[in-house]
Amino acid sequence: MSTSLRWGLFLCIAGCGDDEGAGPSVSGPLPEPATREYRDCQEDADCVFANNGCCDCANGGEEIAVSTARLADFEARFDCEGVACTEMARSPACGCGIASCVEGLCTYSLEGPDCDDVSIVCGQDLGLTVDDATVLDDAGLPHTWDVESDGDRATASWTGSCGDECEETREVAFQDAYEECPRFDFARIVHSDCTAEGCVESSEWAVNGSLALQSWDIATGPIAGRLTSEIDISFYWPP
Repeated sequence: MSTSLRWGLFLCIAGCGDDEGAGPSVSGPLPEPATREYRDCQEDADCVFANNGCCDCANGGEEIAVSTARLADFEARFDCEGVACTEMARSPACGCGIASCVEGLCTYSLEGPDCDDVSIVCGQDLGLTVDDATVLDDAGLPHTWDVESDGDRATASWTGSCGDECEETREVAFQDAYEECPRFDFARIVHSDCTAEGCVESSEWAVNGSLALQSWDIATGPIAGRLTSEIDISFYWPP
């Protein structure tokens, strides 16, 4: 065997394997645990928006933030040859949110100014009463709404069971909380499904729709309203 051939074989054995961190190619979104190796960061500037999957968020993919340095590696995980995406549109558009570094992981948030397409109207008679402050979860157990404020932001939240080893949290967040009529920030329903291997979290977001507020008093309450969108949420606080 020639010297050059021996060196070629040696170099291939040493360096021709799979890229570090590479996995099998897919066309659909990677599960959250599999995305973490592409999301390391130290500051917001390290992160960039990406499509998780061959198609965008309106057509089967998901919005995600990944490390700028790993963007090419992340996109290489998807084998999109021959993949036919549907042609649904979404308003606001996919990618309108913010990519930021949160506790060492690039994180995508729909709090971007171009993502707010939920209108808010105050002083509406919705017929909500203190009875609506308590909501039964899937196990039939009662749980009440809570409101927490941080500066000029406030979040109404409710948490209960959504099945075996499943926890559901409903959140409606506001800005300008001390104004007579606040601004809508975001709303979502979060499911946390846990197994022996760990927990997987998924979220449904309000993207288009309307939020009617019956009353708004961040100091003492009541705070009461109804969201009508991709997710429907009614809330009342205090109990």
